[in-house]
Amino acid sequence: MNSTAWKATYTLDIQPASAQASITGMGLYYDGKDRSRIDVTANAMELRAYYNGAAGTGNGVVCVGNNTNWTCLKTDTAPNDTFKGLSDNIAQYNVAQLPGRTIAGTAALCYNLTDIKDMASTSWAAECYSSAGPLLYLQAAEISGGVLQVTTMTATSFSTSVSDADFTPPAAPQDMSSYYNQTYNYNDTGTG
Repeated sequence: MNSTAWKATYTLDIQPASAQASITGMGLYYDGKDRSRIDVTANAMELRAYYNGAAGTGNGVVCVGNNTNWTCLKTDTAPNDTFKGLSDNIAQYNVAQLPGRTIAGTAALCYNLTDIKDMASTSWAAECYSSAGPLLYLQAAEISGGVLQVTTMTATSFSTSVSDADFTPPAAPQDMSSYYNQTYNYNDTGTG
């Protein structure tokens, strides 16, 4: 796995516009080892997901809030391969190199990708990566329900400098496992 630490912010555009909901931006952070963070901004609110280690470790935290008010909950999830460079999962794609681009002031290597496992698929993606590994550009298309949906994510800033503060939730996370256990037990037995 790529061991370079990095962070990037992105604009997000989904067409047709009705599919976009109200997402206005994203951010991705990676410490080069086992910590990562995903930010999504929508309707003046922000969702931040922090991960420290693999799924099943109980080391995830999800926070919702704004600049002054945050609620954070512990979770047991982990991200997919969002933080891997293209070379880390290249075997699952047919790859055609595209002309390079400069994105967020960074030279990017670009590729057209089709999934080997689903060659009959009506989906495709064009992706650009920095030499440090992170995704700087993604344009993906998929036909769903007879409608072509195109998602474009473009980095607006990129840095290989991250700090511990980038991976620290803005509020103390609440452990909701006992609440979830009670809810699931009640739903399974009807007795609470």
